[in-house]
Amino acid sequence: MVRRGPTLAELQLSQDERETLERWARRPKSEQSLALRCKIVLARAEGLANGEVAERLGVHSATVGKWRRRFVERRLADLYQVCGQAQKSIRWRRNPHVMFRHLIRREKNRNKNHSCSGLVLGNGNRLYQLEEARFLRPKFEFVIAQPGLSKSQASNPQLELLGSTDFYLAETANSSLELSCSD
Repeated sequence: MVRRGPTLAELQLSQDERETLERWARRPKSEQSLALRCKIVLARAEGLANGEVAERLGVHSATVGKWRRRFVERRLADLYQVCGQAQKSIRWRRNPHVMFRHLIRREKNRNKNHSCSGLVLGNGNRLYQLEEARFLRPKFEFVIAQPGLSKSQASNPQLELLGSTDFYLAETANSSLELSCSD
């Protein structure tokens, strides 16, 4: 008899996540435990229940639940990291000239290493011009890109983290937070 637990939100994978998990699951040199974990996450992403995945892969349903949960928690850890980066970025608002010097130094290093520019708009010369205009008070907007996160399937901890980050940015820097994710 299969015991029914709470219905969990569907596990949706980004294309990159799916490709990586599939590659690790079929790679001959992968540890068997890693390959099994990948197969568990992939099967749960297909919409199969823990019991069905357990039966298919010959493991206990608790094992399936554990690796699904750990995969989702890792995503939450990634979200904590990018939210923390957004919150730390507020320091640039207090010292825009330091921010411009930092951006110029990074752009010089990229040019020296023949890397592509980190600037989406403008170029290094425009940074020099802006850095010289010390009277400017830049407007800060923060964008968090999480293509593996589904708006409709976001967990309560994810929503709480995003909400508290948005509130912190609004209160301390009068800045907005935009989230770029799937659906």
